[in-house]
Amino acid sequence: MLTSAIYNRIFPGTVLEKKAQDHLKTTRGGAQYATSVGSDITGFRANEIIIDDPIQPKDAPVERVKAAAQNWFYSSVLTRFVDPSKDVVILVTHRLAPNDLSGVLEQRKRCSQATALRLRSGMYAHGSNSSIWLWG
Repeated sequence: MLTSAIYNRIFPGTVLEKKAQDHLKTTRGGAQYATSVGSDITGFRANEIIIDDPIQPKDAPVERVKAAAQNWFYSSVLTRFVDPSKDVVILVTHRLAPNDLSGVLEQRKRCSQATALRLRSGMYAHGSNSSIWLWG
């Protein structure tokens, strides 16, 4: 996408400076770093962090997996902001269990700036919700 003609028309003069499978960087200071839940993200700072489905549906009953996602979120993700007073986390996930990451965040209400957008999902027989959490 960053090399497409339409991108170049919208953002003239912005080109990829670094192109690795998990890390993109532009000549205008933009960057994207992709990793998996639990990975080491030390050394990377961000203004926006997007977490997409921190656990897989098959792992919903596994307490160890849910605890690892929560620990990674609190001990790693929330420490990666450039400016914690302005930066945001977006969590996009299906509610898979009462104590999955979005469930724990809702129970703890750890951040007064948090907003949840809940969308009813018809994809699951048990009627789970999808949640998009915004911090900022």
